[in-house]
Amino acid sequence: MKVGEAPNWTFETNTIPPGDIQGKPEWDEVNFYDYEDNMTAIVFVSEDFDVTVKPDDRMAAIVDGEVREICTPTLYKIPDVEESLYCFMLYIPFGSEDDSVELQYYNAKANQTYVAKDAFSVKDYTIGDDELFIYTLRPMSAYYLVVPPNQPFTPSPDDELAMFMGDECCGVESYQTIKDGNHIWLVSAYDMNYRGEKFHVRYYSSQTQTIYMTEPRYEIHQFTDALIDTLKFK
Repeated sequence: MKVGEAPNWTFETNTIPPGDIQGKPEWDEVNFYDYEDNMTAIVFVSEDFDVTVKPDDRMAAIVDGEVREICTPTLYKIPDVEESLYCFMLYIPFGSEDDSVELQYYNAKANQTYVAKDAFSVKDYTIGDDELFIYTLRPMSAYYLVVPPNQPFTPSPDDELAMFMGDECCGVESYQTIKDGNHIWLVSAYDMNYRGEKFHVRYYSSQTQTIYMTEPRYEIHQFTDALIDTLKFK
């Protein structure tokens, strides 16, 4: 597809999706000392929400239907990376008869409350760096796409790459590097409307001013590392 100028592929991940609960929830925190044990969890909200996380936001840990912890967001410094992300540091008390923990996140800007789909056991004690909400808000997958030199064009850092579902842009490249002559792109693709269809790649060559496409072949692969695929265009 000869297009001339570079396409304007845009994808907004900070769109606020509808919540599970409308408005601010009425959370009443319990007395921490009423329970004989506790666990910790560091929960990162999806990057879709980082731009909207504010001090007025809240997260609650609910154990067997009872609110046990309420906290505000904290800036967390990622080790070895010059970047900080908002997270919620939860200290959750529980008793010997308690079973599972459910997380709820209140976004003040949207005035919506989101419920994590996957509860976890209190017996895990330390959850650590968990991203429970990234899959709750939008089904997404990450891909490393390798573009070797043997193409109908010469790959360039000025090229552009995006993931599409039909004619809907579902993600643009967030990182590009060159290794052993191969251009490697990292892209995250989101099924924003829960269509459940396969993604395809659109690649714009700045040299030929042409958009090249793959067939739809990429499926959502939640809870796995980024997939690696090599692209060959004709």
